[in-house]
Amino acid sequence: MKQEIIIEETRFTPAVYFEQDNKLLVISGRSIPENPEKIYGKIQDWIENYLNNNDDLDIDIRFDYLNSGSSKYLFYIIKHLSSLQKKNKNIKVVWYYEEDDESMQELGEYISAAFDIPVKLEVFEEN
Repeated sequence: MKQEIIIEETRFTPAVYFEQDNKLLVISGRSIPENPEKIYGKIQDWIENYLNNNDDLDIDIRFDYLNSGSSKYLFYIIKHLSSLQKKNKNIKVVWYYEEDDESMQELGEYISAAFDIPVKLEVFEEN
C-alpha cells in the first residue's frame, strides 16, 4: 500500500495522506491551525489535481477536534466535491467520530444533510 504524504501531522494540523492502492484520502487528527486556508488549500489543490486524471476517490475524515476556521474550509472542500460528483466523479466520504463525541457527530450529520454528496457516518474507537 503505497502512501503519499500530503501534510504531516502536527499539534495544530491533521495528517493528510493518500493510500494509492485503495484510492483513499485520509484526513485525521486535530485541526486548529492559525491559517487554515494554507492547509485546506493544499488539500483542495491535491483533490483537484487527482480528480483531473482519475474518476474515483474515497475520503476518510477522522477529526479529534476542528475549530470553526477549519470547518469553514472543510465545507468549501465538501461543496466542491459535490460539484465534481455531478460531473461523473465517484466520490465517497466517510465521517468518523468517537461514540461519545456529540459535537463531531452533529457536524458530520450537518455535512451529510447540507451538501449534495453522500456522507456515511461511522463510530470509531480512540486508540
